[in-house]
Amino acid sequence: MRRINIIILCLTATISTFGQVKTLTKEQYDTVVTTSRDQVDKLLRRVVSETTKYKGGVIETTETLTKESLPSGDNRWSLITKKEGVTLNKLQLVYLGKYEYRKEGESDWKKRCVKDCSSSESEGSYGILGSAELPKVQEFLVSDSTAAGQSATVYVSYRVYQIGSILNFFESKIWIGSNGLILKEESIDSDVFPTNRKSFETISYAYNPKDVALIEAPIK
Repeated sequence: MRRINIIILCLTATISTFGQVKTLTKEQYDTVVTTSRDQVDKLLRRVVSETTKYKGGVIETTETLTKESLPSGDNRWSLITKKEGVTLNKLQLVYLGKYEYRKEGESDWKKRCVKDCSSSESEGSYGILGSAELPKVQEFLVSDSTAAGQSATVYVSYRVYQIGSILNFFESKIWIGSNGLILKEESIDSDVFPTNRKSFETISYAYNPKDVALIEAPIK
């Protein structure tokens, strides 16, 4: 109970930084965000995610993920991981039709089916560590704001989830413009004290950029 009280106090301090804050239900929040993402998916776009990961309160690595997406659903991804300015890993992904093309570092490209696969093409799925969200420790808020020099509405969600015996705190902010498109996002993942960050992510959106090259299969 003491941990939950600490979380609530931290939420209150964070919420007070916004003006004219209104609460939302989970259903209201999900409807707005899902509608905006559906609208975004119809556009040519470049989305850049910058993720800083921490260990013991010190920056451990930074990751830059650039995703170029077509309305058809085809995507090109580039992920670069650095530590103290030195590149540790590079990963390139191309999603074209039913196939994923993967290139790690300087290795050769690999191809696998990821959608509507025949039994011979299926290779199973990747396992994801499960977590349990605590339904009573969550809050959804909305407030007027600005982003990228535009008037926007920021939608904020706070959640506490549990992995094993450890409580974790997740805060997400999504700025949506008057046209219904997402302008930017931020998220913080931390332990039970929100100031003890595990990671901080910022996501920026560019719509209909002129320099997105045609997405083609790198191998047959």
